[in-house]
Amino acid sequence: MKSSNKANDLDTAFDAWKTAPTPESMDSAIQAAQPVMSSAIKSYVGREDPIAMSHAKLLTAQAFKSYDPSRKVMLRTHLMNQLQPLRRFAASRRFVTKIPERVQYDMTGLREAESELRDKFGRDPTEEELADQAGFSMKRIRHLRGFAVPVAEGVAETSDEARQGAVTTPDPMEDWTRYVYHDLNPIDKKIFEWRTGFNGVQKKGVVEIAKLLGISAGAVTQRANRISKQLEQGMANG
Repeated sequence: MKSSNKANDLDTAFDAWKTAPTPESMDSAIQAAQPVMSSAIKSYVGREDPIAMSHAKLLTAQAFKSYDPSRKVMLRTHLMNQLQPLRRFAASRRFVTKIPERVQYDMTGLREAESELRDKFGRDPTEEELADQAGFSMKRIRHLRGFAVPVAEGVAETSDEARQGAVTTPDPMEDWTRYVYHDLNPIDKKIFEWRTGFNGVQKKGVVEIAKLLGISAGAVTQRANRISKQLEQGMANG
């Protein structure tokens, strides 16, 4: 009976949006589709992921616009079908499994240099400081960090040059994510990275982030929620 009620809520919210297509009615329809999106993420991604949920909301908004009740397909079924690109999204966030030996060696040196500078300064070093410490050019550092950027599943590189030519899976949500990240202030950028693993950064909990940044856990949560809302704007604009 519960699932039936949820289906009715979804259909009702969709009909309300169709009758009066406003941002508010779309938000309500997206909220009603939350169980479907969660189910899709569980099936297609395999784990909870805040960026995956933002992407799912974008796909759901697009699915509402393409849904045709006259085709006799249940709305929930239509949404699940339209959320299948989450599979590609999940694959795009996996790291390449084959990394050139030279790159692995340099990445180790870069991590060691970063750790030393973090201990020395009590903060994350800048790229310029890393370049001096590790003896790498700025270009080389950015290239090494590029190996932590998600690429399409199945891409296996055998050389440094081949990695540069890797073809990524186009993803409108990824473009929006990078746009949001680019405009964040330094503190919010670190919160974004540590909470989502963006750019290959290791994820951290709210309490740990608060200690590292010297702010309260509540402030970290507020900032993270504000960033999530900015990401979700991509859904409304999609």
